[in-house]
This record gives sequence, C-alpha cells and structure tokens, in this order.
Amino acid sequence: MIILFRCICSLGLFLTLTSRVHAIETKNYFWITFSDKPQGQMPSLSESTLKRRALQGIPITVADLPVNKDYIQIVEGQTCEKIVGCSRWLNAVCLKLDSVSLEAIRNLSIVKHIQPLGDYKTIPAQFASVPDYGQASGQLTQIGIPCLHQAGFTGKNIKMGIFDSGFRNVNINNAFDSLRSQQRLTYAYDFVNGDTDIFNEDSHGADVLSTMAAWRPGILMGASYEANYSLLRTETVATESPLEEVYWQQAMEWSDSAGIQIIQSSLGYTTFSGGSGYTYADLNGHTAVITQAAQKAAEVGMLVVVSAGNEGSGSWGYITVPADADSILAVGAVSNAGLLAGFSSRGPTADGRIKPDLVATGLNAYIINSSGGLSASSGTSFAAPLIAGLSACLWQAYPQATAQQVRKALLQSSNRFQNPDNFFGHGIPDGCQALNILQTIVSKESDLQTSSLKLWPIPAQQEINLLLPDSIIKPIYWQLTDLQGKQINSGYANPLIQNTIDLVSLNNGIYLLTFYLSEKSITRIIEIQK
Repeated sequence: MIILFRCICSLGLFLTLTSRVHAIETKNYFWITFSDKPQGQMPSLSESTLKRRALQGIPITVADLPVNKDYIQIVEGQTCEKIVGCSRWLNAVCLKLDSVSLEAIRNLSIVKHIQPLGDYKTIPAQFASVPDYGQASGQLTQIGIPCLHQAGFTGKNIKMGIFDSGFRNVNINNAFDSLRSQQRLTYAYDFVNGDTDIFNEDSHGADVLSTMAAWRPGILMGASYEANYSLLRTETVATESPLEEVYWQQAMEWSDSAGIQIIQSSLGYTTFSGGSGYTYADLNGHTAVITQAAQKAAEVGMLVVVSAGNEGSGSWGYITVPADADSILAVGAVSNAGLLAGFSSRGPTADGRIKPDLVATGLNAYIINSSGGLSASSGTSFAAPLIAGLSACLWQAYPQATAQQVRKALLQSSNRFQNPDNFFGHGIPDGCQALNILQTIVSKESDLQTSSLKLWPIPAQQEINLLLPDSIIKPIYWQLTDLQGKQINSGYANPLIQNTIDLVSLNNGIYLLTFYLSEKSITRIIEIQK
C-alpha cells in the first residue's frame, strides 16, 4: 500500500504529490528559493541513511538541513494559498501566487530567487525599480551594475574602507545625506595627522566616494550606494613621502582588525619628493611596503581594489605600487565606449604578470564634487571605485563567498578574459555574468573543501584521525554530537598535521562530527564499531 503524506517542511521531507499536481493548472505556481538556512539545526535523517552515506564517504551538507520554518510562515503570510511542495535540497517551497503576492514575496530579503513552475528562467528576488542613475548611467551600465541593483544587490551590509587624501565636505554634502542619516559612515580617521578631521582636507577622496556612495536620483547614483564606509586619510597632497606608505600600512592593519571586507584606494607611488622611489624592477609584488601590505590584506581575506596609475602617456608608463601586488584588483581606465584612456598605466609587472587586472570608465567619469555639483573627471582613480562598488554588490549576493572567489568571478566575467593583455588586463567585467559565475564558484569550491577533509579509519573503533585540507591555514573548531544533537566532545583541529579524536568512551553507533569554517559548517558521519 502506498501512503502519500503532505510535505512536512520542518522535518525537511520532500514528497512529490503526483495525484494532486496533475489535477491542477500549474500556470501560476512558483518555486520560492530562500537565501539561507538557520544555523545549528540537525538533519532529519534516519540511522540507516546516515550509515549508507558513511559507507560511501558522503558528508552531510547544508542541503540536508530543513527549510527555515519562519521563512515558510512569512511567505505563506503573503498569500491565501497553501504550500504544495517543499524541498530541503532546493531550500525552496512551491505555491500558487497572483501578481500581488508574487511582487510582495519577490521583495522579501529572505528570498533568493523565484522560478515559475515548468519554466526554467528565474525571476530576481528583491526586485527593485532601478533608480534614475542620471549621468552615472553609462559608467554603471558598462560593468553591469543595473542588473545587480534590480535584483536588490546594492552593497548593503558590506564594509568598505576608502584610503585617500581627504574627504572634504562629506559631512555636509547632500550627495551623502543617506550615508549619514542611515549611519553607514561608520568610521573616519586621519593617519597623517592622527585625528578625525578628514572633512577639511583634500577633496579627492570625496570625489572617489561619490562614484560608490552618492544618492542623487536623476543626477548621479553610486555603484554601491547602500554599503558601509570607513574613510581613512593616508595621503598628503603637498609632497610625496615614503611615510605615506607607512600610513597606508597602518590603515590596512586597522581595516583588518575592524572587519573591513573591501579596500578601495586610488593612490599609487613611483617617485617621492627628494628623488627616492622605485624602479621598474621593483614592481615584482614584494618590494614596496605598500605592495606587501596589499598582498597581506589579500591573504587575510580582504578584497583590495586599487587604481593602476595615470602614467600611461608619461616617461614611466607602467603601473604604480601597490598595483603590482598579486591577488588584488588593479584597475585601468577606459572611455564609456570602452576605448583605452591614453593615461592609463600598463603592465606587465617586473616578474611578468598581467596588469592591470580589469578596466572601467575612468575617462570623463561622472562624480559629485565637494561643492555638491556634478563634474566629469578623468583618472584610474575613478575607474577603481566603480569596480570596488561592483564587488560589494556581488559579495552582498553571496556573503558566504571569499574575497578571492569574488575576484575570480569578476575576472572570468570580463570581455577579454580569454585573451588578456597589459593594457586592458582581462577587460570590462559584467555584473550579471559575474553573479552567475560566483554562484558556480561558491558551490563548486565548497564541495571541494568538504571532500578534501580526510578522516580515517571508517568505521572507527578507539579513535579517529583527521587531516585538514591544504587550503586551511588556521585551527578550526569541531564538535562531536550524537544523532539527537547532544554534544559529546569538542576541540580544535590544527592544519598541516594529523589530528586524533578519542572515541574510547563511546558506544557503537552513528555520530556526527561538525567542523566550523568562518560562517560555514561541514558535518561528516562517524560510525563506531568496536
């Protein structure tokens, strides 16, 4: 006898209700995919299921956790219809929607995307009417920003640090009214003078900030106008001094401690006042202090976006430091039509790496100046913040991504990715393509990370040995629980060595060993047979 049950979302069960689905018109039915799952839940899997997986070395993943019951109630509250299907594997529910409820659900922050039943084209979640970008339309459209904004990704909750020479009038300029009123201007400090008086200094940083943070519909909109910003002065305008590298280094270390995710700096150095400076041979990724700081920031998980330099038509010609750092994004300048700006610095680095990494509008880019008026300015200084803003929108879409995954997605989305050169780098990125690429990268690399955890022997007897994947460089926390979620033991596993977990006091059976990596967790199944 076959018994059909209704989908019980709280238990993570998914049963196809064949007779019911065939009896109804499916035109107005949709899959609603949620953005995440609640932390700390246990999968509702039988002991035989866990044993089957253990014998094949198949781990428990987030796909095994139940769908968030609160999310389901929120969605059901937007319509009178009942849910007809629920999938823990898809993290989604299926229900009938009219146009009003569809629009309401699409604007929920908990919804990742919506897919019509039987139609494999998804509808963006958090659908928003794209604001009137004004004169910024060309420079934002060129890199695919409107696509991300329409999907609700505007840099919200992403922490950005801006290193520059001053931020004149940001505290009173009406282009930044929302930045101030929403308390997204989170920190301001002058590393040169050792105070917080950055609003009476040079205006270059304020101009740069406007390409990211301005909110002036119909006049100019920033690329990541809902991000959080820390404004850090590291540059003096009157002279070029090696001390500015010290200030830059200090700002970078502060940013690391403060949890900044993206660093944007439109500063670069070759020659200092007094005649000291760098040679082309020094553009090797590890000579300049400022380059070392940028590289270290990338290693500790920040995304560093810098201008390539404006030396393309001069005697120097090449990029400036810290654009020679590896694993960062050095950005050159093009026109709105995609033509290379003559002043844009070129590569390669002294050790042969392609630079710049990307390009964006830096020839006649539109900004809001320190007087609150609209201006057109040129320089890689204005191309780099556009890429930083694009990065913030992408990272908002996939907050579980790493900085290097965001960087990789941007490079792979660019129009010269297959044939990069030392003028355009990998070319102009596309936000829409980068979003899809990032989804694939996050999914694929998470799977690789899961499968590369080595545990033996399975079944275990008195102990189990553990070796972390090569990508792990710091100790990670683990918990051993029974099938009811009761903690039995916990500790830290160290990288590069064999770790041993004592199982002597445990009875035969199935247990769960969970590893916590930043905001992620990976659970492996342990069977004990003594």
